[in-house]
Amino acid sequence: FPVTICGTIYGSKKINFLKSLDVFVFPTRYLDEAEPLVLLEAMRESLPCIAYGRGAIPEILAKGGVVIRPKDDFCEQCLPILKKWASFYFLRKRIGIEARNRFLELKASSLENFKRLSLLVQNI
Repeated sequence: FPVTICGTIYGSKKINFLKSLDVFVFPTRYLDEAEPLVLLEAMRESLPCIAYGRGAIPEILAKGGVVIRPKDDFCEQCLPILKKWASFYFLRKRIGIEARNRFLELKASSLENFKRLSLLVQNI
C-alpha cells in the first residue's frame, strides 16, 4: 500500500480522502481519546481499520478491524496486519464489509437510544 499521512480535513475533502483508501490506520496517542468520529466515518466507507485501543475504540472495532493495545508498539503490531491485508484482497474486502456492518449496527443502536431519550425528555 502507498501510505498517506494526513492531518485534519473536513467535509467533502474528507469523504473523498476516505474513499481513496484501502485501509484506515488510526494510531492515536491522545490519552483521553473517547469515540473518534473519523473512525466511524472510515467504517461507514467500508474501510478495515487498525487503531490503538483507547476510549471506546475497542467497542467500536468489535468487528471490522484490529485493536492494538496502547502499551504495545503500534508499528510492530500494525505492519504484519497490513502486509497480510495487502496480500489477500478478499480478506481485506470482507473485513471492510464487517466494518460497514458494525457502523450500521452502531448507528441503529444510537438512533434507538436517541428516540428513547427523546421520549423521556417529552415526559418530564
